[in-house]
Amino acid sequence: MEKKFISKALEANLAETRYRNIKIPPDYQGFINLSKKYYGIHKRANDCVIEYQHPFSNKKFVIEELRKILITDYWFYIGLEDPENAFRVPLKLLGNLLNDKQVSTSQKTFILRTLLEFTRNVHNEKKDFHNTLMTCCNMLHGSFAGNEVSYIEASRYFKRYMKEVATDDRFREMALQLIYNIYEAIISFWEDDSRVEEWIDQKTDALKIDRSILINEIGKAYFQKLRTELKSMKEWQKMVDIMPDFDEIGERFSNAITLFPTFIEKFYFIFYLLRLQGMHDQKERLIWRLNKMLVQTMKEIEEEDVTDFINQLFQRLEDLKAKHTSAVLDILLTVGKKVIDIDHSDERLLITHLN
Repeated sequence: MEKKFISKALEANLAETRYRNIKIPPDYQGFINLSKKYYGIHKRANDCVIEYQHPFSNKKFVIEELRKILITDYWFYIGLEDPENAFRVPLKLLGNLLNDKQVSTSQKTFILRTLLEFTRNVHNEKKDFHNTLMTCCNMLHGSFAGNEVSYIEASRYFKRYMKEVATDDRFREMALQLIYNIYEAIISFWEDDSRVEEWIDQKTDALKIDRSILINEIGKAYFQKLRTELKSMKEWQKMVDIMPDFDEIGERFSNAITLFPTFIEKFYFIFYLLRLQGMHDQKERLIWRLNKMLVQTMKEIEEEDVTDFINQLFQRLEDLKAKHTSAVLDILLTVGKKVIDIDHSDERLLITHLN
């Protein structure tokens, strides 16, 4: 009991020490004071600003709290006498974090989602909040350079939350240019990241699929078609209806697995997909598909080639085991069971090789 008490006391002391010398600028303190009669909202605003001001700020915490302030507590701030002034500080902090090089790509994608959702909510108000909307649009438009990957990963949120703003004459041109830039960046990202023609050249001996089929589906021919279509579009709605967003192109690559006539080709293609930066959110699902087709793949391999296949498999799984341990273990279990099933040699060479 005594150790537990000391531990809690130490934690309290460290927490107090951490924030002891934090200085809050007057305008930030003014924002905090807006909610002093509402304990939960006030505590959130206070904790968020104090953590933001810390020299070793927990940026993930601040970003999450800013979302709660702008989305969860929106009802409170929009009901104040001067809501545009109330939103000024949290939007400023959000904008600073969006352009902070220490903030990760995924965290910036989260910031964009918050900003877009907030912008839609303000635009849907009966009262016109022109200054706030202009601040949001300028922030979204001005932060694209240098944050392209976060923007393209957030492309589905632009489609979902920016429609009303994009059809507003005051912001139409800015919104159209931004979404054009995002789609242009999506095409360039996937083309540079995938380079499927190079992969085909490396796997010529192992592939039976018609090269042209794959290139037309996910190669240079496909991306050139997208560029041509994009250049011809001058309307927001047409653009978002026809152009694929970041995730939809990822799905296209994933669906291309079915184009291959043999399991061994599918198997090699999935490992190719696992190397692509754009497929990072689909890795767990791709590894699951590997495991599901593993038995059928091994049936297609000549007995004398099984050892070499296992060696290649283990080598490729090495890079995945740290972040996808459970899925990799499932694959190893499947391999082990299959090897026991097919190893009929007196020396049990395959089983010995696994050990």
